[in-house]
Amino acid sequence: MSWRSNVFERDKYTCQLCSKTRTYLHAHHKVSVKIMLTKELKELYYDINNGITLCKECHEAIHRRSKK
Repeated sequence: MSWRSNVFERDKYTCQLCSKTRTYLHAHHKVSVKIMLTKELKELYYDINNGITLCKECHEAIHRRSKK
């Protein structure tokens, strides 16, 4: 099973911010891939505790906030 699938299964295929189901879901890394690679934290890449299930809208909102 993939990291993405494991995150979705753990979160019961539900967006953890707005509780949407039955929509296209994204598996989001809590610690960004850029930071993981910069700080030699590669072990977090496949750690499901570094993941969260989000719907498309919530995922985009998180990335918009992080760019400000």
